[in-house]
Amino acid sequence: MQQQGISRLFGKRRRRDVVFLTRALLLALCLIPGAAPAEALQSLESIRQKVQAYLQENHAGLGENTRVEIGRLDRRLRLAACGEPLAVSSPYGKPRSGSVTLEVSCAGPKAWRLYVPARIESYLPVLSLSRNLPRGAMLKESDLQPLRQNIAALPHGYFTDAAELVGMELRRPLRAGAVVSPGAVKAPTLVRRGQNVRLVVESGGVRISSQLEALQDGAEGELIRLKNPRSGRIVQGRVSGRDTVRIKL
Repeated sequence: MQQQGISRLFGKRRRRDVVFLTRALLLALCLIPGAAPAEALQSLESIRQKVQAYLQENHAGLGENTRVEIGRLDRRLRLAACGEPLAVSSPYGKPRSGSVTLEVSCAGPKAWRLYVPARIESYLPVLSLSRNLPRGAMLKESDLQPLRQNIAALPHGYFTDAAELVGMELRRPLRAGAVVSPGAVKAPTLVRRGQNVRLVVESGGVRISSQLEALQDGAEGELIRLKNPRSGRIVQGRVSGRDTVRIKL
């Protein structure tokens, strides 16, 4: 019995000695000069700042009316600190309003590449209607009012200059406050189907005019068909004004 007690005592001492020696060895390794430090990592904030700077330099009109949102970067990313300045490029063309994706890359010594999403929101005063208007209405300056909008949310386009819209004709009815897009308007109809129009034929210094029937509607500059009511002959001419079509030979 006494011998077994002595064996257990020495066994406990040996285990304590092993634990002590292990801890001492780990401490010594940490204190050895020249021990390899933990790998330096590229901060995610530095990447965001680089993308922000790139957009400010390469996006026309970026200013007080424009807001840039950099997409979230995964905090679990472990990118080696770049030994050179980070490079940023736009693989899908020049960044415009809306969603964009930028490529951030490091050339070395440990190369890596990362794609960062961003969104550009540009706010401009665009033209909208000041009142409800039906299809076919001819726009006047009093029908238009400025409305500050995020142009990234206007994929069908917009107008900022009233001079481009005055005199245009609505293709469809629009409510007050609706942004006027290029697809919502057309050049005014100057010639209506079925009406008699003046056809002017020019050849050199000679000019001849006659009355013909329009077979289709036409805006300025459009080529339409006309019918001579006496002979039944059909010709084509280009609308040059209200109720007027010209043919140049």
